[in-house]
Amino acid sequence: MTMNEKTILRIGSTENQNIKALQYRLKSLGYYKGSIDGKYGPITRSAVTAYQKSKKIGPRWNSS
Repeated sequence: MTMNEKTILRIGSTENQNIKALQYRLKSLGYYKGSIDGKYGPITRSAVTAYQKSKKIGPRWNSS
């Protein structure tokens, strides 16, 4: 599964294939514990936040 690096996913996103790719990748890295269902819900959001925090990336880490 691949995902366009410019794809923006958030709570309520309906791009199931991209969300499944994201969940699969986060699961393989140990951040996502849910089932690969293509829904961007609280479990996916939590996994994304944990990944971003570990890599010091995302809106909370931008210092502009």
